Order: sequence, then structure tokens, then C-alpha cells
Amino acid sequence: MELPALLLIFFVSGMAGLLYQVVWVREFGLIFGNTLHSAALVSGVFMVGLGAGGLLAGFVADRVYRRDRLAPLRLYVLSEAGIGLLGASIAAVLPRLEALSAQVSSYVVGTHGWYHLSAGSYLFRYEIAILLVLPITLLMGGTLSLLIRVVIRSDLSSAGWRAGLLYGLNTAGAATGCLLVDVLWIPHLGIRSTELLAAGLNIAAAGGALAILARRRRTTVPERPLAAPAASETGGLSSTALVAAAIFLSGFAAMGMEILWFRFLTSALGQYRLVFSLLLFEILVGLWLGSTAGGYASRRFARAASCWIGSQIAFALSALAALYFFDLETVQSEIQSLLSRSTAGLGLLEETAVHLGAIAQLVALPAFFMGFAFPLANAVVQRHEESVGRRAGVLYLFNCLGAVSGSMATAFLLLPTLGMKGSVSVLITCAAGVTAPLALCRDRPARLPAGSRAPRLLLGAGLVATIACLVAWSRVPDDYLIVRSFRAAGGKSLRGLLRKPYLLATSEGPLETIVILDVPDRGRTLFTNGHRMSSTEIGAQRYMRAMSHLPLLHMDEPESVLVICFGVGNTAHAASLYASVKSIEIVDISEHVLEQADFFSETNGRILADPRVRVFVNDGRQHLRMQPAANYDLVTLEPPPINFTGVASLYSKEFYGLVRDRLRPGGFVSQWLPIGQVPPATVRSMVRALVEVFPNAILVNGDSGDFILLGRKDRPITLDPVALARRLDANPPVRADLQRTEIGTDTEIFGMFAADAYRLKVGAGQSVPVTDDHPMLEYARIYRKRVDSSIDLLDVGRAPTWCPDCFQDGNALEPVGDLTTYLWIMNEIYVRAASESDATRAQGRLLPWDPPRDRSLVERTVRNSPYLHRILPGWRDNVEGTR
Repeated sequence: MELPALLLIFFVSGMAGLLYQVVWVREFGLIFGNTLHSAALVSGVFMVGLGAGGLLAGFVADRVYRRDRLAPLRLYVLSEAGIGLLGASIAAVLPRLEALSAQVSSYVVGTHGWYHLSAGSYLFRYEIAILLVLPITLLMGGTLSLLIRVVIRSDLSSAGWRAGLLYGLNTAGAATGCLLVDVLWIPHLGIRSTELLAAGLNIAAAGGALAILARRRRTTVPERPLAAPAASETGGLSSTALVAAAIFLSGFAAMGMEILWFRFLTSALGQYRLVFSLLLFEILVGLWLGSTAGGYASRRFARAASCWIGSQIAFALSALAALYFFDLETVQSEIQSLLSRSTAGLGLLEETAVHLGAIAQLVALPAFFMGFAFPLANAVVQRHEESVGRRAGVLYLFNCLGAVSGSMATAFLLLPTLGMKGSVSVLITCAAGVTAPLALCRDRPARLPAGSRAPRLLLGAGLVATIACLVAWSRVPDDYLIVRSFRAAGGKSLRGLLRKPYLLATSEGPLETIVILDVPDRGRTLFTNGHRMSSTEIGAQRYMRAMSHLPLLHMDEPESVLVICFGVGNTAHAASLYASVKSIEIVDISEHVLEQADFFSETNGRILADPRVRVFVNDGRQHLRMQPAANYDLVTLEPPPINFTGVASLYSKEFYGLVRDRLRPGGFVSQWLPIGQVPPATVRSMVRALVEVFPNAILVNGDSGDFILLGRKDRPITLDPVALARRLDANPPVRADLQRTEIGTDTEIFGMFAADAYRLKVGAGQSVPVTDDHPMLEYARIYRKRVDSSIDLLDVGRAPTWCPDCFQDGNALEPVGDLTTYLWIMNEIYVRAASESDATRAQGRLLPWDPPRDRSLVERTVRNSPYLHRILPGWRDNVEGTR
């Protein structure tokens, strides 16, 4: 009964370990910035700590086991309790480090004359991560070696089987935690409470192990201490070294493929939290099942090295085949089929099933064969009772080192230099390369006959097949995986455009795969990981440029602008048109994206070469932390899709508080609000986060469903036509840019109004604001309601609060005499959008003035507005006048 109980305890321990890793990546992202370097740092220290802890605990376990058979279990109890206490302590410390990180960070000039974080900044990050994460991960890693020592004891013939059960159940716990952390715990408890929950699970595991220890004390008969192993008995070191080399290569290939799978699937399915969680879940489930199967194979066939070689060949062949035959169109047709049967859109179960099926196409078989490595490696090397813990620790260390090396090499070296296709070739070669050291191992017990040559012939055939497949793989087009994974927003494939003359460029970097298309009448579009990131299309230019124009037109002499998220340069270029602006800081997390700016020079005016511009390759929030208070007249940002992983940190109440502190008196923040991308409840929470910090905020319509939130520090947001005309006269390029982007008249400018501060506060109601601890944007796809109220935020009838001088007695005054008609038309558009589309669900309202009495007035207003003319192509039929 003790083994099942220990397996259950280790299952709980694995669940806690995964929770820590997920939470720490998030929290260190807030401290150091949501960059690839930050995530790699935390994951790297985590894995190295696990491996080093496994090695140290293995040596200690063997030493104490010789004197006392219960000592390893006692150490396990203390380790789990220590993990729980350290986990709770880290939860209390981490939120206080964000300001400290910014204080000790600095920039140096790097490539292209752009600013990068200094070596000293990265050194501080490593020091903090090592100081906080290494001690607890040493204890985590030690738990596996300690329990292997406990359950194997003197039964060396079952070493592979029992090690496989332990490793597998621990991985199954991690898989369960991976699913629950993003589906249940963080959405409902928050990040910090989830971290404390993990600490509680460790304490529970310690309590369970303590109960088993107490029972063993009552029932165990004292045994004679073991003597230290003789030198002749430790002569298997060469075999251990070969197996350590093999498991290093196996870990390298496995973790490298995980990084590549994530890149591929974020392009195919989207960079959503649900996709990431389900991918990791399926990989961990595969490892669990494979570990159990590998342990069984070691006991059944007694040829562990041969079984391991076979599993690595199977991994290589299945990984290649899955990538080559991945069928995105089938996945998309399944989604469309489900959508067509459900008037409320996809629910959690349906969407999860579709994503699980898509991910399983790619990773199910390879992940299963990945799991064979650890139990089979133990079956090969465990030959002496006295050194069970030490050898298990050596294997775990080299497995973790291989995993860290594989992830780092793939993210920072292979993908940027070789792309996905070339990276696959290198990783599959490493997987097949495990054959070399294992072929030298003599794992067949002396009492067994040599047996048939069939297994060796079968393995040889598999190796030849792997080489043949690699040769065939080298002949597929270099952009094969880019094309296979490419998708457009909304799930509609644009693969037909991935050819000349539409395709301008493809490139692969550490963070993303970039595709640039030039489609007639639609402009040039930048795609990152399959997502339509930014464009020169007129609609995109209208709202992106308005994010600079609208706030800057409220100020006479704006001087300093911060643009977070560069895109293709629309917003930054608009800010550069103001003669008084002396400083423009552009911050983007991806140097790779910034390097594509010249493809869009026709519209961005080669903004990166403007002498007023300084470019910072950093996380936008981290950059703000590094700046002094009252530094900017405008902070504007348009992050990637707001429900993508990590974007919530730029929509939280804490972020807006930071922005407010960095604004000068009267300064503005302009924030992108694409209402159709998230459910109404999430939109209300996003608005609530901003209005709690900027209580005088207003909402304007940039283009169709792309709205803009404007907040101002310490002053009301009002604009009158006289001041507007004066500022436009002082900046002729601004007037020309507004005309080019369909905001060329006073009516079109003031007609963008959608809601004032009062309506935003009432519409947000009692919604819980987005915070760092509750990043609900990332879970909007999971917890959206099938039936939800409309987004009760729009009220164009309150336009006089923004422009008091535009109205008198409910009538619009010159030069905006047709403004009431324009706003009436926009209100009708909002009403119809709410009634006809589940995507926008933004409702219009009754207006405080009468509708236009003359149809010709409506027709003239539409005819005089390029924007209305574009969005209402059949306006004579779609806009209802009155008799």
C-alpha cells in the first residue's frame, strides 16, 4: 500500500511544481518585463535547480541510506515542507521587486543605434532569479532522487519500472496543474493566491509522507547498515557517463521541439493562454504515459538501451510526420462547423476539444515517445543498491541540462538563423544521435542469452528510415512550415496570398515568424505568428494615427511622446508631424518587428530615422518604470490582440497608475480598445481599470470596432473648434494627414465621440477592474458567457461634454453644423451592430436631439464624409432617413 500512497503524494507535488513555474514566469515578467529573456531566465534557473537538486539529493540519499533505510523518506518530508515554506515566502517578496528592478536597470546603445538593456541589468536579473528560485528548485529536484531511493531499495530489477511510475505520476500531477491553473485557479483566485495554494499542496504532500514514515517506523525491522561500495562495484561509471550523454541529447531534442511546436501552433491557433495551456497539458500527458510505458518495457524486455533507441527513432519519425502532414484546414473547418451550429459561438468545451484535436495532431505521438527516456535510462544504469540515488540524480541533472540547452539554443540560435524547417532538422538529428552512446552500453544481464538479431535489424532499419526522412525533409521549401501554420485573424486562411507578387518577405526571429503581404486595395500588412499585427490599410491608419492626433490636438505645445508597440509606424509617424514635439520614444519588445519598418516607409515616413526618435528594445511597462515622473505629454499604446498571453499587464489598473505618474500635468494616455475581441464583461473590466485611475476619460471611435480610450491627468478632456483650428493652422502636415485618413473635417473629428466619463463609469458599473493579480483578459475566451448583456458604454448624445462650444440648445453650431446628423448616423450604426452581430454587442442609445427630418441631410452628410462613405457602401439603402 505504501507505493500507491507515495505515487499519490508525488502526483500532488508535481501539481504544485507546475503552479510555481507558471506563476513565477508571470510575476518575473512584471518585474523584468514580458520578454523572451525574462521567461528563458526563469525557466532556465528552474530547470538547472531541479537537475542540481536531483544530483545533490541523490548523493545524500545514498549516504544516509547505508545507515538508516528510513532516512531518505525523512529527508523527503523535510524537502516538501521546505518547498512549501519557501514558496509562501517568495509569494510575499516578488510583488515588491518591480520598482527595484527598474532602479538598477539601464540602457546601452546597440545595433541600429537602438537602446538595449545593459549587461548589468541582465546580471541583476540573474542574481535575483538565482537568489529566489534556486534554493526552492534544489529542494524540488531532490524529491525525485529521494523517492527513487525510497521505492527501489534493493529491487534493482524493477528500477526502470518504479522510476517510470514515479516520474510519470509526478508529470501527471504537473499536467493536471497545468490545466487547472489557467482554467480554474488563476481566473478565480488570482496569481498570488494560486502561489499560496501551491505552497499548501507541498505542505499536504509533506504531511502525507510523514504519515507513511510514522507507519514504517512501527513496522520496519532494523537492517544491517550497508557498506560503502567497493571500487570494483562502481566501475560502471563509463556506462553512466554514456547514458548521461544520451539523456542530455534526448532532453535537448525534446525541449527544443517543444519551443518549435509552440511557435508553430501560435501561428496556427493564436497566441492565447488556452492554446499554451493545452499544448503543455498534452505534452505532459504524453510524458506521463510514455514514462509508464517505458518503465513497463524495461521490465518486460530486459533490453532497456535497445528500447530507448527504438523510442527515440519513433520520436524522430513521428515528429517529422506530424509537422509534414499537419492539416490546419481541417481544424478550421471543424471550428466553422461548430460555430454554424451554435448561435452563441464556441463554448469552453467545444473550443477546448477543437484545440486539443489540433494540438494532438502535432504532439501526441512524439510526446509519448519522449517519456520513455528517464525510466529506461534508470533501467540501464541502476546496477548497485548502494548508488541508486546518485545515479538517478546524475540522470536527472543531465536531462534537465539538456532541456535547458535545447530550449535556449532553439529560441535564441536555431530559429533566428535556420528557421523552423532547419531547426527541425537539427533537433531530429540530436534525437537520433542518442543511438551512438546507447549502442556502446552493455545493458543485457549476463544471465540472458544473446537472442535474436531481429531487434538489432529492426533498430537499424528505423535509423535508416530516419536518415532517409531527414534527407527528404531537406528538400521541402524553406517556408513550408510557415505556410502550413499560417492563419489570418478570424481563422480564415490567406495561404493563397503567400506567393509573389503578394508576398514581400518572410523571416523568423527569437519571438515570432513574420510575414509581410502587399494586397492591392488593402495595403501592406504585417503578420506576426499568423496574426494580422498592423497594416497600411486606410481603416488601420485611421484609428492608429488618431491615437496620436486626438490627444495631441488638445494641447498647444506638446513636446514628449512615448509610443509603446511600434507595429508598422502609423502612430509614431502621426506624432512626428507636430512641430512642437521634440522627443518621440518608441518602445517595442521585438527588435525583429522594428527591423521591418522600411517595408512600410511609404506611410511611416522612415520614422525610425527621425532625429527626434529614440528606439528602445524593451517591455513597455518596464521602460516606463525606468523613466522619471512627469516625463511625457502623451503615452500611447496598441498592444497585440488584447486576449493574447502577457498583454493584460498593459491594461491593468497598476499599469495605468504607472502611466499617470509618468505623465506631465494635462498629459494624455490613449489606449486601443477593440470591443469585438473580448466579451462584454471583459470590456467593462478593462474600462473600469482605466477610469479608476483617469476618472475624466472619454471613448472615441477610431474605425468600426476599433475604439480608443483617452485619459488625461488632472484636467478635463474638452476641445473647441477655435482651438482645434488654431492648432491645425500651426501644423499643416497634421491637417493633411487627417484629410488623408478620413478625419479631415471638424465634423469627422468631433463625430468620433462615443462616450464621456459619466457613461464609462455607469457602463463599467461594479465590474472588477483588470489587475496584475487578476489578468482576466487572458481568460476571456475561456470564461465568456454564452448570454451576456450588451456593452452599455456608447452614448454619442453626450458629445457636448467633450465639445461644449459645438452645441447650443441641442443644435450643432458652425463649423460643425452637420454634427448632430453625423452622430445620429453613428448611433444607428451602433444600434444595428448590437442587433445583428454577437461580435461587437455595443449598443446605441436614445439621443437628446431629434433625428434629421430631411433624408437629403443624411445623404449629404454621408457624401461629405469619406469615412461614412467607406463603412456604408450601400448607404442609400442602409441609412434610414425620416419623412
